[in-house]
Amino acid sequence: MNCMKCGREISLGQVFCKECLADMANYPVKPGTPVQLPSQSATVSPRRDRSPRKPRKPDEQIIILKKWLIALSVSLLTVILAACVTITILSHKLDEANNNALPGQNYSTVDDLNTTG
Repeated sequence: MNCMKCGREISLGQVFCKECLADMANYPVKPGTPVQLPSQSATVSPRRDRSPRKPRKPDEQIIILKKWLIALSVSLLTVILAACVTITILSHKLDEANNNALPGQNYSTVDDLNTTG
């Protein structure tokens, strides 16, 4: 059976665990006050112990590590491929911009200083 307040395992015939009874003693209720208890199916699930996980078998650890290694490798290769494609596209754009400019386009062949006026 479970405590009606916290859900801990309690012995048969009890409604609340010792900890909850001690907590409720701090907030007394007048005799004759109607109290509605939840149905047994609506009780809170028992608290889980905070004990550490059971250690995995070495074979299970190796399988999990292999899966992580594969996932990280695929991610790294995807990033490298994306970087290579980006660099290639940018270098082609720069080459196109340089090929469209004519040689000497930024220079003038007219000597403005020797003109008479």
